[in-house]
Amino acid sequence: MENLSKEVIVYKLQAQQNKPTLGYLRAVAAKDGDSYIELDALNFCPSKKIFVTRDYEEIDNKFKEFELFKVTVIESMYDSEDTRPERNCKYVTKASEASTLKPREMVEIIVNTLPNPNEMTIGISKVPSTSYIYINDDGTCYGPFKWDQNEGDENNITLRKIDSPMPGRQLAGGNIYSAKFEDLNKHVLHCSLEEGERFYFENLTDLHNDTHLLTTDYSSDEDIVNNFIKIAKDIGFNDKKVDLASIEAKIKKFPRYNHKSFTEKLNKLKDISDTHLLFESEVIDGFSKFLRTELGEKVTKKYIDKNEDNYLSNIRDNYRGQLEDEFRKNNGELENLQEKIEFNKQELIDLGKEIEKANHIKVNSDVIDNLKVNEDLDQKVTQKKEQLIELNEQVKPLLEKYKKLSSLNELEKKIEEATNEYKIEVKRQGEIEKETSSLKALFNEHEDKLRNRLLELKPFVEAINGNIGLSNKEISKNVSQHVTSIDMSNSTAQDILKYIDHSMRKEDRNFSILDIINITVTLQQSFICFLAGLPGGGKTTLARLVAKIYGIQQQRFLEIPVARSWTGQKDLIGFFNPISNKFQSSSTGLYEFLYALSEEDKLIDLPVPISLVLLDEANLSPLEHYWSSFMGLTDPKESKKLTLGDNQIQIPENLRFIATINYDSTTEYLSPRLIDRSPIIVLEPNSITTSIGKDIDEEHPLEMPIPYEIMEKCFGKTKNRPEFIENEYRIYGKVKKVLEERNGELGKPIIISSRKEIAIKQYCNRARPLMREFSIDDKLSALDYAVLQMILPLLRGHGKNFSKRLSRLREVLSEEELDRSVDYLDTIISNGNADLHTYDFFCW
Repeated sequence: MENLSKEVIVYKLQAQQNKPTLGYLRAVAAKDGDSYIELDALNFCPSKKIFVTRDYEEIDNKFKEFELFKVTVIESMYDSEDTRPERNCKYVTKASEASTLKPREMVEIIVNTLPNPNEMTIGISKVPSTSYIYINDDGTCYGPFKWDQNEGDENNITLRKIDSPMPGRQLAGGNIYSAKFEDLNKHVLHCSLEEGERFYFENLTDLHNDTHLLTTDYSSDEDIVNNFIKIAKDIGFNDKKVDLASIEAKIKKFPRYNHKSFTEKLNKLKDISDTHLLFESEVIDGFSKFLRTELGEKVTKKYIDKNEDNYLSNIRDNYRGQLEDEFRKNNGELENLQEKIEFNKQELIDLGKEIEKANHIKVNSDVIDNLKVNEDLDQKVTQKKEQLIELNEQVKPLLEKYKKLSSLNELEKKIEEATNEYKIEVKRQGEIEKETSSLKALFNEHEDKLRNRLLELKPFVEAINGNIGLSNKEISKNVSQHVTSIDMSNSTAQDILKYIDHSMRKEDRNFSILDIINITVTLQQSFICFLAGLPGGGKTTLARLVAKIYGIQQQRFLEIPVARSWTGQKDLIGFFNPISNKFQSSSTGLYEFLYALSEEDKLIDLPVPISLVLLDEANLSPLEHYWSSFMGLTDPKESKKLTLGDNQIQIPENLRFIATINYDSTTEYLSPRLIDRSPIIVLEPNSITTSIGKDIDEEHPLEMPIPYEIMEKCFGKTKNRPEFIENEYRIYGKVKKVLEERNGELGKPIIISSRKEIAIKQYCNRARPLMREFSIDDKLSALDYAVLQMILPLLRGHGKNFSKRLSRLREVLSEEELDRSVDYLDTIISNGNADLHTYDFFCW
């Protein structure tokens, strides 16, 4: 009898006495699908232990106490003679079956207080069992953290932030995750063990992608300071004097640092700076108080008496040099500021003359920049004035403190001279302010004249640029069309299909009835569908023919030829003109068409037919660019609105897009996200045959157009999501398994999204009964069409391994007799083998 094995998460207990090669493990949890279950006496073994039959000392040396690891166990073939519950083990293993538990698989939750980020040490009652941990602080979880056992201290551990990449959403530097414990219950595994109760988070990838999990800044003072040192180097900040205001202003000019996370760290940096300055102030204040005591005065007097000559000489030399440097620097800077102001003044006058010569149409932006420079110069002068005041305040107490030790006549003369120079500079500053005020007045005067002149020229500029804009009456387009009243109790979907078949043959186009069902259902259920194939295959003709048969060719069908140079919405619809403050529509006429449909949609209970827009040669330019405004409307929504400038256009449910595409060196590839949202109908060159010479019946009793609601009821999606029938479910499951299997020998996997699966179910739900009625021998025709135009377009890969995946897919499709899909898959494989094992659905 074969013993089944299973993988169990455990931690070590102890070896048997006198037999170190034998021992016991405590079973904690086991894998159950995508999650874990706790193992106990009922679902595992009465003893809740596992007996190690060989080399237990290897496990004892490899793993720490209470450290979780994985081990593969099998059921014991022999009953234990020892009937004691703690010794009677149902499962056995050996040391070679043990392996380390990956940090992302399970993370223990420690109940404790989140420590200060500057210390990161917490007390523990039991050692954590995983290399990563989370902290549960009064119902809020923080983490993840690494941890180290403090040497010689079994009651405390030191936390460390994780600096390596983690599964799920990534954290910015210095941040950790946080969330309420109750919001994360679905990720928690509770284990009631004899050694103590423990909680674990399962699967870090799912946990870190949970929307309840928020990011929290947990930077230490050292982290914040080092972070700003790095940022200062990145932005080239090399000022010798550290001024947080200057740092903040310079850093905010860089967009990547101008965000909430940076602001929080900057505020913490300011707090650190304030704390440092407060400590420095307290130290200085403490020394000052000591020096004012009797003992301090004795110490000071003794020191001064001993070093009187040297000290006075140093004081005079230092202050003389300091004052001379400060005044020399200030005078130089003030002279430079005066020169800049004079230069800017002359430049402003010259620019004013140029403005007058140009009839005040254009204002040189340098004038505004120069005024800003003047304002900056004013700020610098003010700062220098404040620095002079601070210097005077620093000099005064020093002079008073040491005036009894030596005559400071020479120093006082210097101060008097500096004061006089300061008064002169203050006077010059007043003159500069007067000049600045006059320049501002001159600029305001020219600005008013320029504004008036621009208002006068605005109508002419709008006329030249064509930005006059259109009124609602001018942009209106007549899309109203009478619909045929149909009694659905007497008419069915089959009647509509027979009419379409009759009309096709009448137009000398001979499609099979199954192709007609496929095109009708696909068009009705898809916001956009693609007609693909070689040039001359009849793609554009078929789109026009559908509009004609539906009876909407004149009012409700818009054909748009796509140009090679289209880059965005402005080429397809138009753009908002900021000069005219109006929306400028493009020459395609789509804006007027959508506006008319939006106005029509406001009329309540008005039956209307379907509306079609044809994008001819759609992939001459990337659809993801010029059609991006409609990308989000492909999924079902209660309200579909398109924002164009200040206007919002309601996109009606009856609007559909048909896009014709071809693949050669002049076209663009469809992106995976666009293929995921739309079916692709491939027209072979001979798929449309003529019916010339065939007898055509008399006029069909049905008349078009018919209301959109009837077409939707017969061929559209259902509100309740349908399911596959038994055979479809089985075949789809096999196809999905082959494509999505993650096996390196099969090349890259092909993922079928939930959106695509729902679309296939909706299609089969409508097409299946109709196709069975017209072709009872082919019960899987609907699924065959769905695989061909919804799943096979996803195929794109290269290499011999990927060809093996396609061969397996062909085996499934051939076995289930999905002939259309098999034929096209053969084409993909054949062309791919000839093209250096490069396989693509668009391979014609």
